[in-house]
Amino acid sequence: MGPHPLDNVHPVTPNTSAPGGLLVEFDSVLGQDCQPLTKVNAGATVTATVTIRTMRPVSGGRATGIADGPQGWAVFTIAADALPRVRDALHTDSRVTIRGTVKTVASMPTIDVWAARAVNV
Repeated sequence: MGPHPLDNVHPVTPNTSAPGGLLVEFDSVLGQDCQPLTKVNAGATVTATVTIRTMRPVSGGRATGIADGPQGWAVFTIAADALPRVRDALHTDSRVTIRGTVKTVASMPTIDVWAARAVNV
């Protein structure tokens, strides 16, 4: 069994690129596209294969964390109702595919995750 899914002990070590630089896939008017999260409109549904660097609980039964990919990283959040569904896949250093909705939090693009599954490395 891996570390507890709500791990706030390990230090955050995202790659050094700008926040929101994580490459995500999404549907555009021309079909499937892949762009940094900063280039995707709020409200769009995105998918990314990432490594979870940190995840911690926040108020209201929600969670937040850092997802790291080869081209960048991004902050993610998880709503209280989605947390039971995804918590087994999301723990520090896990490799997962996440799916969620782009939201802007404090002027930063964020992924509100509602689906996640482990990726075999």
